[in-house]
Order: sequence, then structure tokens, then C-alpha cells
Amino acid sequence: MLAPVACTDRRCAFDIQFCESRVTGTLDVPLKPAELDGKRLEICRNGACVFAKIFVSRHEIGCAPTAADPAGTAGCESALEVTSSGARIHVIYYPGSSNDLTNGDQFALRITDASAFTVIAERVAVASYSTTHIEGNDCQEARSCVSGTLTP
Repeated sequence: MLAPVACTDRRCAFDIQFCESRVTGTLDVPLKPAELDGKRLEICRNGACVFAKIFVSRHEIGCAPTAADPAGTAGCESALEVTSSGARIHVIYYPGSSNDLTNGDQFALRITDASAFTVIAERVAVASYSTTHIEGNDCQEARSCVSGTLTP
């Protein structure tokens, strides 16, 4: 396969298609959005866990990974849903490698206090995956991305 031409052309800014392997899910937390600030997000896939610190700013949420880990990265969407019992967080797991993702992967999502001693919310789910293929062009090489969703 030929390497793509360098993207110095302005059109490449519009022709590049982004794709990133990731698994998404939600976690309901019995806290008000402001109370999530400083809490810890834990995402475990088949027993291997990654972590992030949660920060809240007005009506948005962010998750900053606490350490580099070859297993992957924990993150969250910036939109924060308010529910009748607290808040719903949209979590994202970015795998270290999409090559080993398998339908039926077991996930555990947890929110804990900053010390990780007290579990505030927890959800166990199973992942199912689909693959998206991006064709190559003058602006990028062909590649594939795996997207996963968690059920129930």
C-alpha cells in the first residue's frame, strides 16, 4: 500500500475521517453533579482496571486519567445528565489495543470516593463490538476502529 500524500492541502482538513476504538456505557450515580467533583472513575475490563479523576465545572464533567496504562484509558463524555436520583455519567474506555477486544468482555464500572475506599455506584455489563473500516485516500491511510457498547 502506498503511503498517503502529506496533508498540506486545505481539503484534507475536511476529508480526514476520524475513528477511534472505544467502548461506551452509562453509570447512574446517586449524587448531585457537583458532588461528583474529585471522585474516582474505575473501569475494569476482564479484571484489568484503569482509573480517572472526575472533575465537574458547571454542567459539564471531565475525567482525567490518573496514570498511563497499557490496558487502556478511562474517560467520560462532557455532557452530564441529571436524573431523579442523581446523575448519569457517560463513560468511555479506550483500549490499549483493539486487537484483543472480544464480544462478551466483562466490564465493571465504578465511582468511588477519592481514596477508592468507598464504592458510590457500580455497574457490571457485557460488551458487544462492531468494526468500522475507513478507506484510505490522499489524506490518510486505511484503518479500522472497533466500537463497543455495554449491556445491560
